[in-house]
Amino acid sequence: MKVIGQPPFLVRVNPVVEATKECLEFTLESLLILMSTNTTEKEKEDFIKSHTEIYFLAMKLTPLKWLESVIEHLKEAVKK
Repeated sequence: MKVIGQPPFLVRVNPVVEATKECLEFTLESLLILMSTNTTEKEKEDFIKSHTEIYFLAMKLTPLKWLESVIEHLKEAVKK
């Protein structure tokens, strides 16, 4: 699986495949709670930046857009 926003030669193992369904559901629920809090978008983006090791400018995504894509991937993984 290619990592979103990375050059094609950087390939990583898909962590979604390696996690249990319970773990995916817990992670998804936690992320949905984060997204629904009353904090500002800037506060959410700052939180995401401080808890990831991603260079968002290189990906041409905001931290929130990146997290939304992660949430969608998790939703798909939980359905399987």
